[in-house]
Amino acid sequence: MATLKDILGAVLCDVIRAQHQTNEYSKMLSEQYQQGGKMQGMKLPSAQIGQLELSFKYAVIDGVEEQEVESVNNSGVRRALVYVVRESVPLLLKTFIREVHDSGIAYQEKYAFIDTLMENKEFIKHLNKRFITLLMEQLDELLDNEQKLDFDKVYKAIIDAADDQILEHDDIVPVMRLGGEVTMNQRMNNAFEASLRKELDDILRESTMASFRRIQRFGSMNVELNSEKLGMMDGSLVNTMVVKIGPDGVTFN
Repeated sequence: MATLKDILGAVLCDVIRAQHQTNEYSKMLSEQYQQGGKMQGMKLPSAQIGQLELSFKYAVIDGVEEQEVESVNNSGVRRALVYVVRESVPLLLKTFIREVHDSGIAYQEKYAFIDTLMENKEFIKHLNKRFITLLMEQLDELLDNEQKLDFDKVYKAIIDAADDQILEHDDIVPVMRLGGEVTMNQRMNNAFEASLRKELDDILRESTMASFRRIQRFGSMNVELNSEKLGMMDGSLVNTMVVKIGPDGVTFN
C-alpha cells in the first residue's frame, strides 16, 4: 500500500524530472541556434518550479494497530561520545607530555610549547572537535548488536584519532623526529593504548545509558485514494487534503 510519503515523493520526482528535461531541451535549442547563426544571443526561457499545490481526495477505511519501529538514539550517542572525548583528550595529552619528558629528547629549546599543551585551550578545543567528528563518522561501527557503545571499537577509534590528530599534527611531528619518528610513534602508541585501556571502561560506564536503542510507536490508518472507489462511497466519508510545496517547505491543509 502506498504511503503519503511515496505519493508525494513520486510527484516531486516527476516535477523535477520535467523541469530538468525542459531546461535540457532549451539548452539544446540554444546550441542549435548558435550553430545556424540564427537568433544568436537570444535568451531562451528556463523552467523553474515556484510553488506547487496538490489536492488529494481520500477516505479513511479503518485503523491499523500501533506499530513499533526500532531506531538508534543518535543524539544520545553524540552526547555520550562528546563526554568520552572530553575525558579522553586530556588523558592522552598528559600521557604524551609524560612520554616526551621520559624519552630524554632535547625539545625545550625549540619546542617548549609541549610543556604547556594542557593549558592550551584552543588546541584542546580543536582536538575535541576533530575527535568527535572522526567518531561520529564511524557511528554505526561503534555500536554493538544491542545498540551499546562497544568498548573495543571506541577504544580503537580514539587511538586512531590520537595518532592522526596528535602525533601527526604539524607542530608535533618535528618533536617526534628528535627521538626518531618511528621509535617515538611506537612509544607513544604503546603509552596511549595503556592509558586509555586503563580508563576507558570507567569513562564509558559514566557516559552512556544501558542502550541507545530507541523504540518509536506509530499508529496508522488504511486510506483509500482510488478515484473510482471514492466515487462509490458516501460523500460524507470523502475528505480533501491540499498539499502546498514551495521554497519555504511543505504545508498541509
